[in-house]
Amino acid sequence: MLPVKPQKIFKSSISLLIAFFLIQPCFGQKEQSKQDKTEKKSEVKQPFFRAWSVQLDLASPISGKFFTPDIFSSEASLNVNIRNTWFPVWEFGYANINHTDGDGAQFTTKAIFNRIGFNISILNNKNIIKPVKSIFYAGLRLGHSSFNYNINNITITDNYWKTTQAISSDNNNASATWGEFVAGVQVNVIKNITLGWTARLKTGLSITKKTFSPWYVPGFGIVNGSGWGFTYSIGYIIPSK
Repeated sequence: MLPVKPQKIFKSSISLLIAFFLIQPCFGQKEQSKQDKTEKKSEVKQPFFRAWSVQLDLASPISGKFFTPDIFSSEASLNVNIRNTWFPVWEFGYANINHTDGDGAQFTTKAIFNRIGFNISILNNKNIIKPVKSIFYAGLRLGHSSFNYNINNITITDNYWKTTQAISSDNNNASATWGEFVAGVQVNVIKNITLGWTARLKTGLSITKKTFSPWYVPGFGIVNGSGWGFTYSIGYIIPSK
C-alpha cells in the first residue's frame, strides 16, 4: 500500500467540508420552499364579508332600574365581520337624565349618541371556514353626542355680602366628543345567538358648552366620573352568503 501524506488527507477533508456547506443551503432552500407551499395550501381563503351582527345592551337599563334610577340609558350596535379578524362597529343609543344632587341642584337632559370604531380578534381565526361566533377582542371607539341640558337651583354664594341665591340655566346647547379603549368577549350560546360583555375606558372628553358644565354626557357618562364603563349584550349573527 502506498503511504498517504497527511497534507493530502487534510486538504481532501477541507475540500469535502467546503463542498458540504456550499451544497447544504440549496437543500435547505428546497425544503423551505416545500414547507411554504404546504402552508399556503393549508390556509383557507377567506371571503371578505363573513357576517353581520346586531347587539342590544342589557346592562345599562338594568343598572339604571336598580342602582341609578335618575339615569336611563339604552344602546344597540351593528357590526360587520371582515375575514374573521376585523369587526367595524357602529353603536347608537339614547339617554334620559333627571339628577338632583345633595345641594338641591337639578340636572336634566335627554339625547341620542353615536360611536363608531372597530374590534380586532385577539385569536387567529384565518383558517376557520365558517364565520366565527365566539371571539376575544380589543378595539377603539370615537363617540359623539349633541344635546340640550337644564340646570336648576344652582346655589351662588357672594362672599363679600355673605348672601346666597339660587339660579337656573335652561336650554344650554352642548356638543361632546370622546374616545374609548374597549376589550371584551363574545360567546355563541345557541345557533346564531350570542352573549358578551365589553369593558370600556373612556377618555379625551371635549365639550363645547356655555357657562355651566353639564353633569352628564349621553353616551359618555358622568363628566367627573371614573371613565370606566361596562356593557353586557345579547346579539344575533346573520352569516353572509
